[in-house]
Amino acid sequence: MKTLYFTHCCATKDDSLKNTKAKVSPLHLYQSDTTQKFMKRCIETGVAWAIFSDKYGFVFPSDQIQWYEKHPNSVAIIEKKRLFDDAFKVLQDYDLVYFYYNPGRIHPLYLELVDEMKKRGKDVWKITHLENIRKWMRHIHFKSLIISYMQQPQIVRAIAAIVVVVCVIYSEFPKR
Repeated sequence: MKTLYFTHCCATKDDSLKNTKAKVSPLHLYQSDTTQKFMKRCIETGVAWAIFSDKYGFVFPSDQIQWYEKHPNSVAIIEKKRLFDDAFKVLQDYDLVYFYYNPGRIHPLYLELVDEMKKRGKDVWKITHLENIRKWMRHIHFKSLIISYMQQPQIVRAIAAIVVVVCVIYSEFPKR
């Protein structure tokens, strides 16, 4: 099962790259504490991740981009349409998608992105704590079972759902 975690870009970038043509990875470019912690948590847990940039759209760890300054307020309607269309194409490659954000510091553009993806049929799950990256990892296997059984007869789907619920409930209680 292919899973992606992403967060939005930040204003704090490596200013030594400003006014240069140098291209660097998002890990090097984006310098805010929150964004750095997100990227490091994803690397530690071994999950696929990306940054949603107001200029470039999804930027993956292997991508190389130049320093830029683009506030979400400056994204024109035509740019937003392109960014959202490109985002939808990218997300089609993933079975599960999680968006990490700080509810106290989120620009409406990014929530609009998530809502637009849902309207187009691509669920994006919101997470607000870095610890959830690890927590959700243990549920990915269960979700993949559900997805793979959706094409099975109804009785098989019902049994699979019961098994998943029991396993999730059991995993939430401390072991003795």
